[in-house]
Amino acid sequence: MSRWLLLLSLLVAGAAQASIDADQLREQGRAALDALMSRQAAPSAREQGILAVVRAPSEGLDERTLEALATWREQHPDDLPAKLYEGYGWLFMAGEYVKRQNYFRAAELAKRGFFLMDEAVDQNPEDWRLRLLRARLDCYVPAEFGRHVVALKDLRYLREHAEQVPAELQPLVGFLQARAERAAGDEAAANTLVSPWRELLQAEGRLPITRAEVERVLTPIVEAAP
Repeated sequence: MSRWLLLLSLLVAGAAQASIDADQLREQGRAALDALMSRQAAPSAREQGILAVVRAPSEGLDERTLEALATWREQHPDDLPAKLYEGYGWLFMAGEYVKRQNYFRAAELAKRGFFLMDEAVDQNPEDWRLRLLRARLDCYVPAEFGRHVVALKDLRYLREHAEQVPAELQPLVGFLQARAERAAGDEAAANTLVSPWRELLQAEGRLPITRAEVERVLTPIVEAAP
């Protein structure tokens, strides 16, 4: 159980604190996310759920919002991005249950979260956005859980199909590669990072969402509702 507690406490932790450049990266991401949300005049349960999950690290997450997203996903089984973000959401809620010392419920939700993430990617392994989103979370899972192996597989796909991934996301891919390789005991990729990514690699907590992610990953997903 102690291994699960470590995992869940890390997944619910806030965004990283680092250098001035990293702070600027964070502010740009927040501004882009705010702009996206302002364009959603009458968001559906899908849009509300996905955006709530994205903002959960800073604003918390109402479990009822996540349950509404789960209902949407059940009604639209081909909506794989919704499934993946639902998985994200259950992992965050698992961390919240750890805070309440309800460890059984926390472990249950964590397993559900990883299952949904993996199922979403397995159903469409050629979707680079799904691969990137899964790798982004898996890179922060403690090495003893082995999720860095899954992340390295996803990142290898992204490198081998680099023409699919927008250029402005390539620094993020390199950062995630460094985190995953570090979990495997390899510092080679970490040594190639430049500022502010080098500082972010050393920081505690997860990387905040970047403007490139909002514009090239999140916005197309939110605006492509079935």
